[in-house]
Amino acid sequence: MKKPDKIYNLWKVENWLWRKHLTPLALLIRAFIRVVFSADIPYKLKVGEGTRFPHDALGSLIHQDAVIGRECRILHGITVGGKGGSGLPIIKDKVWIGPHSILLGDIVIGEGSIVGAGSVVVKDVPPYSVVAGNPAKVIKQLTPPLLSCNIFINRHICA
Repeated sequence: MKKPDKIYNLWKVENWLWRKHLTPLALLIRAFIRVVFSADIPYKLKVGEGTRFPHDALGSLIHQDAVIGRECRILHGITVGGKGGSGLPIIKDKVWIGPHSILLGDIVIGEGSIVGAGSVVVKDVPPYSVVAGNPAKVIKQLTPPLLSCNIFINRHICA
């Protein structure tokens, strides 16, 4: 049985409160996340179903207008934000973002991609790619999984 994801569940509650125009209560939960987890997960953020924050997103900062797709894994210490007034990152479905990675500007992280730990991503990442470094570069192209498969860290997990 999967362990409940505290950050995702707290975000769902704060997002629901915000959508119901109960912003002061949403702000309380956001403050709780900041104090307990040292993370800023805004209530306006768009997060897809099944996304998980292993290690409770400790030390992470995500801009409220960024977009995170479905079934992503977002590890601790990441920064997702703008770059001097430009757009914000869009993280597609089934992306794995390693700890202490930085995603900046008007970029798209393609479906099924892996961002290596400590990477600084300032350009688009093609689908099913592994990127790493500062600035991040494609170091490997992955084979798209078969229909109804998930991909994380170079292995296929089929339903």
